[in-house]
Amino acid sequence: MEREQIGKAVLDYHFYTGEDKYTDGAIEDEMLEIAKNCAPEEYDRVITEKKSWPILYHFSALRENIISWFPLKKTDRVLEIGGGPGAITGALCRSAAEVTCIDLSRKRCLINAYRHRDCENLTFLVGNFQDIEPKLEQKYDLITLIGVLEYAQFSIQGENPFTEYLSRIRTHLAPGGRLVIAIENRLGLKYWAGATEDHTGLYFEGLEGYPTTDYVRTFSKPELEALLRQSGYGKLDFYYPYPDYKFPEQIYSKNRLPKKGELNRNRQNLDRERMQLFSEERVYDSLLESGLFEQFSNSFFVIAEDKAGLAVDNSEKTAYHCGYVKYSNERSRKFCIRTQIETAENGCRRVRKFAAYPQAEGHVKGLYEKYCGLERDLSGTKLRVNPCTIEGETAVFPFLAGRTLEEELDELLEKKQFEALLGKIQSYFAFFSESEETFQMTAGFRRVFGEVFFERPQPCRKISDVDMIFSNAVAVGDGYELIDYEWTFDFPVPLRFLQYRCLYYYILGNSKRDELVHQNLYELFGITETERETFAQMEHRFQAYILGTYTPVWKLYDDISEGVLPVLPLVEKERKYAHAMRRVEVYFDDGRGFGTWSWKKYQVPGEGEVSLRIELPEGTKALRIDPCEAKCVVRVKHLSLKGYALALQANGEQAPNGDYVFDTEDPQLVIHKLPYQDGIVELTFLAQPLTGLVRETVLAQNGRIRWMEQTKAWKLYQKIKPEGRR
Repeated sequence: MEREQIGKAVLDYHFYTGEDKYTDGAIEDEMLEIAKNCAPEEYDRVITEKKSWPILYHFSALRENIISWFPLKKTDRVLEIGGGPGAITGALCRSAAEVTCIDLSRKRCLINAYRHRDCENLTFLVGNFQDIEPKLEQKYDLITLIGVLEYAQFSIQGENPFTEYLSRIRTHLAPGGRLVIAIENRLGLKYWAGATEDHTGLYFEGLEGYPTTDYVRTFSKPELEALLRQSGYGKLDFYYPYPDYKFPEQIYSKNRLPKKGELNRNRQNLDRERMQLFSEERVYDSLLESGLFEQFSNSFFVIAEDKAGLAVDNSEKTAYHCGYVKYSNERSRKFCIRTQIETAENGCRRVRKFAAYPQAEGHVKGLYEKYCGLERDLSGTKLRVNPCTIEGETAVFPFLAGRTLEEELDELLEKKQFEALLGKIQSYFAFFSESEETFQMTAGFRRVFGEVFFERPQPCRKISDVDMIFSNAVAVGDGYELIDYEWTFDFPVPLRFLQYRCLYYYILGNSKRDELVHQNLYELFGITETERETFAQMEHRFQAYILGTYTPVWKLYDDISEGVLPVLPLVEKERKYAHAMRRVEVYFDDGRGFGTWSWKKYQVPGEGEVSLRIELPEGTKALRIDPCEAKCVVRVKHLSLKGYALALQANGEQAPNGDYVFDTEDPQLVIHKLPYQDGIVELTFLAQPLTGLVRETVLAQNGRIRWMEQTKAWKLYQKIKPEGRR
């Protein structure tokens, strides 16, 4: 069979060897059944029901975020290399004239074809790129490598497969054509913070230069730039998808890098377990201050053009250059939008909002009416509204430079100027909180927020922008301009609820504001505990209204991900034990008992055997040795005074072989009778900590202590204890 047709999509098997050389196994059979039997609008439901990483990864509409903003003309021809099961193929088919998809696997092409069976502009070439490439007859306006370049060694045999791969691709670009690459950054911050390498599942594998891996490679920014230059590409535009290119929520560029505090959605390890070695959001802030974000972005999206094609005029492709993209599409489809910051050739910038789906077109066009209503309602205050116009199916706004109120507050918080911070919040609230209107529930309010009862009258405004949060207010003169008023309603909402949302999303928006959690800001601004509970319920219903039947990815995290290993608490605990095991205290009883009036402290290595020579003050009647400051097991190997072995008592239990098990952080070895009241006591012992499950197992053996080396618990302990203590 040389050709197969699935709906309107065509599969060409001229280069197929009959064997799928790349497969994810049995899960692909399940994916094929989903593609055959479910319409695209059902995928969200399937993802929620299956709670499976591969299903989420391949069928989530969020995967299209990496390419759906990219400007394509309806006459463009696209070559998608490595299309796989079709996560982004649909976005290309909707925007271009023709899409040709190359993939090694017939099954993956079938999944893709069934998903996009209604696309008459879609053709599949099944087989290895190395075999297909020489036979490609046409040139392409766009060629995509989305999560593919790292596997170039599968497609090209040779000494330099990556440069050979990219060079061959370049020859198939039409004049003015572009190659786009989406790939992980080998030095991405998440890998330093404890995420495993995306392809190998190994910790620090990419950071160390892939010492144990020979089938995949990702690159740092300088490495990727050099690779593209060596392969004949001229102009390179780097973009920085966040959190990564797989599920990007925002896409930055050199023209619009992140602001401090923005990068706070870092728990993205849905595919496997990871460690958390430090706070990524705080380190991101440090990198931004140091100008290093671009080097440590988790992923890259690169637009590359052939050197020979740089003279071609691309102005028809777009009058504006997009420098930033933000997706708000983890919602009901009727509310899903995309926001872009665009720059014209003359440097003029604007903000444009698009409907992510046809169902959201009314929501986008409705922004003009919201602007008009809010502008009228706030007339006479020190709050202005960023003007909105409608162009075609999009809403357009002037770009407003300046600092947000959130940035101003963060600066005050950093300087510990708490009173000034409160004063600035109070001033902002005063701009919109003066009102003679008293809240009355309407049908529109009930539809969004449910039935709500208040213990006292609630002031309100006639028009309600519930998203007047600090990050949406840009300082202008002695007031602020609201730049995002998407959630403006033409019915009253209690003013204290608007204030509650401002405080709530500021406090919880970044971990550096954790110190505000216990400041009771709500009460300081007159919001009672009862009102807080009511407003929390309103917020919950509001979010449910926005989501509809859609389940966002973050809600699936606990069901899909293997979770995060919080290393810092373990390190702190280990540090505590390490410190406790290095301190030995000796008390001398001169007739007054044991006390700090006669004692000595020794610092010891904390690992391996400890040997001490303890000089007795003259007149010492008894001796107490505290071998450490932790629950532990102590083996005394030698204890003598002037050649005489000394007898011990302890506040722990003694195992049959003489070892002492201390279930206390104050272990004590006591010598009540000394043969001499002076001289040097020679002591050699080994101490190891006794913690957690091992402790419980060792101590709870029918109320008896067993000799530990004969127990499974001891053997387990030997496996899990730190390497340096073996």
